[in-house]
Amino acid sequence: MTEQYMPLLAESYTAYGKKSIYRSWLRQMRQSVIIDAEASLLSAIFHRLLQSLDSHVLWALFRASNPEILSGIVLPYENIAVIGQPRNWNYRPNNTITHTLVVPGHPQNNEEIVGQKVPQSIYRHLFIAKEYLRDLEILWTGVQSLRRQIDVLEHELIHSLDLSAPFYRTSTAETYHAFHSSLTSHGPFSVASATALVKIKRTLITSPPGSPISSMLKRVAQKASRMGHRVLLLHCGLDPSHIDHIYFPDLSWLVSHNLAPHSQVPTPYDHVIDLTDGFTADRTHLLPKIEKFLYLYADAYNQAWEDFSHLSDPCGRQSDPAEIEFWTQQILALDPFKNMT
Repeated sequence: MTEQYMPLLAESYTAYGKKSIYRSWLRQMRQSVIIDAEASLLSAIFHRLLQSLDSHVLWALFRASNPEILSGIVLPYENIAVIGQPRNWNYRPNNTITHTLVVPGHPQNNEEIVGQKVPQSIYRHLFIAKEYLRDLEILWTGVQSLRRQIDVLEHELIHSLDLSAPFYRTSTAETYHAFHSSLTSHGPFSVASATALVKIKRTLITSPPGSPISSMLKRVAQKASRMGHRVLLLHCGLDPSHIDHIYFPDLSWLVSHNLAPHSQVPTPYDHVIDLTDGFTADRTHLLPKIEKFLYLYADAYNQAWEDFSHLSDPCGRQSDPAEIEFWTQQILALDPFKNMT
């Protein structure tokens, strides 16, 4: 059982500013293609590429400013990345680029490429929200009953990985990185609940807000990599140092911290692990502080959302279908894609 299509965010508006992982994808791939063109045309070409390569496992990279705009495609089994470079991006490829394709013409304004400049107030509110989440996590570190539950869960996840031989074993298995969510003008956007991710094996972990699940997931990912499993780490859109989901491509298995704003509705086929019980006394003692920090976190995050809602989405022009098809075939004619379609 393997996934065919997985949507991912290559960038996010975080508490530390706008962060992206495009360079990371280009450095890791065995072969990569960079396309220099305007954002709307790039997205249309990538959507057409998804159709042409639909028999392969594909990971699609989307832009944070508008999650409908595709900015790259990764073929993880072939170790090939196709990344778009809209003009005027302050972005330069490194020497791992094996092919570069420049699409001429089509002048456009900067707003179409990068969207409106994000006010610093948004990042300030996001940073405050992140700090209150950190305060919650510090509260829970002293609750030994929860710590024991997390330790048991970590052991069970590692045991499951140990019983599942990876598709191939190497001394250093690949570890990929992406974001699972970002704040947009339409509110928080998360790829975790996407239809493509519902179709795979999922372990959903429910826990109290602020509980230290992220550090446990990091340890599981590190151990899995040493065991030879490829790992995709999905970073928190608010605090990139946090890992909220880990995905094992060769097992089609997603382990997810099922908590708002990236909570998912379980299906009958999901394995749901509930860590919210078993420490009633601790919860009663901590409840006033928990409610206070949750309120302050939500207030700061909503302030960022309110400021963001006044920004307009970057909008691109309609591309000519014949032009899209022409450039799609130009890409498919490059060495990485020969004999693939």
